[in-house]
Amino acid sequence: MDTTSKLLELAREKFGALTEAEEKLFNAAVRGEWADYRAKTEAENDPANAADWGPDRVLQADRIAWLCADKRACQFVTCKGIMARGARIDETLDLDNAEISFPLQLVDSAIPGGVALGNAEVRELKLSGTRTSAITAERLSVKGSVFLGEGFKAEGEVRLIGATIEGYLSCSNGQFINPGGEAIHADGLSVKGNVLLRDGFSAEGEVRLIGATIEGQLICSDGHFINSGSDALSADGLSVRGDVFLHEHFKAKGEVRLIGAQIKSQLDITGLDAPEEMTLDLRFAKIDTLRDEQKSWPGKGKLRLCGFAYDRIDDDSPDDVATRLRWLRLQYPSEADRVRFFPQPYEQLASVYRKMGADTSARKVLIAKNKDKARFTNLSLPQKCWYYCFGKVVGYGYKPWRALWWGLAVIIFGWLIFWAGFRADVMSPTDRAAYTSDDSPSGRHVSPDYPMLSPLMYSLDAFVPLVNFHQADYWLPDANRFSGCAIRFYLWFHIAAGWVLSTLFVVALTGLIRT
Repeated sequence: MDTTSKLLELAREKFGALTEAEEKLFNAAVRGEWADYRAKTEAENDPANAADWGPDRVLQADRIAWLCADKRACQFVTCKGIMARGARIDETLDLDNAEISFPLQLVDSAIPGGVALGNAEVRELKLSGTRTSAITAERLSVKGSVFLGEGFKAEGEVRLIGATIEGYLSCSNGQFINPGGEAIHADGLSVKGNVLLRDGFSAEGEVRLIGATIEGQLICSDGHFINSGSDALSADGLSVRGDVFLHEHFKAKGEVRLIGAQIKSQLDITGLDAPEEMTLDLRFAKIDTLRDEQKSWPGKGKLRLCGFAYDRIDDDSPDDVATRLRWLRLQYPSEADRVRFFPQPYEQLASVYRKMGADTSARKVLIAKNKDKARFTNLSLPQKCWYYCFGKVVGYGYKPWRALWWGLAVIIFGWLIFWAGFRADVMSPTDRAAYTSDDSPSGRHVSPDYPMLSPLMYSLDAFVPLVNFHQADYWLPDANRFSGCAIRFYLWFHIAAGWVLSTLFVVALTGLIRT
């Protein structure tokens, strides 16, 4: 008895009489050939029309499961595995806990009852072009690759939680339909190769890759992730050794989350379709190189950057301060909407500028950080004094020399005021012994031995703390006259300004008030 006959005999013992379609499957498995059930026309072969397929194209799911898992039956299957094309597989294909030592390829077919592969092991899984309902494959172990693309369509959740794939996971040009739920639920997934969600990939429902590990690349070029009002792509804690591509007509309706993700190479988000409608959440993600373009940026209030870390900005990406600050400000809807302010994105950008040797750009970013905090958040009264007044004087601690220019302006202005007071005879000696006679002070008969008033030195003496040029000690505006009273009030302001600006200069120069 040849091998084929032996397998058919075992099958009849298990299932009784076999249909023509079933015998075709068993014969092909023994010979390492495709069991091809396709008709002549394309319309007849569309899995969407599988309900109309005749019995010559129908297989029962338990026949395939038996061929995969029965120890006596599977020894007749060649290393090429089970290969069927254009068949309708009725009932659920239940392969939970199965150990399948060969590839399982069911392409261009229909599996209305779905597939169960929980805790199963398989050499390779290929469902390209096949239409199915839900797939449950928690902790599935695949020695090779998994192909769920090239026209594949799943109506229901595809669960790959904790699955391990030593090859690729290819979902290119695949459709995953589960509105309001998870289209692909792959938390904790581990893939040695690339994950391909590209070239017409479409998901209606959330795609979850939370805590997944990808040794290759995650490529979502021309992928569509649709889950309006919720998360379209959730990849918190994702670890990718290669690149992540969300570009070339990548489209998401819903949030794209990469919170805490680690990307060893590049995150590319260029060339998106309608990026202004997308929410991009990069909180606590870590990448080496940031490569982007302005036309791929999301709209105002749709960018999340708190904790986002990167080492450099790519040479082909905008790196001027003004443009990168516009990027940071996409975190905020508008100045009218007060939100929680996160300084880390500004400090991260400044850190990258420092690594580039652009210290001036780094200071501009840190100054902008303080200005934006005042623009976009509610401040207490002490904070308003700092952010709107004192902080601006010294560039929030990053431009201490600005205080000297303010001080010089006050000194020059005071010089003019005190000079005008001197010309108007309202600057009087503080010691009446300075006069040569009993004439009134307005007579200006001052002894030549008395220190002469120098309006410039007087301004310096009053302004600079702890320095005595022996001017303010000997002259004061005459408070008995209106103009003198006004100058005396100004003198108080002049002295206070000197203390404030001098203190700000010293503490800014030492870095004590940088915020």
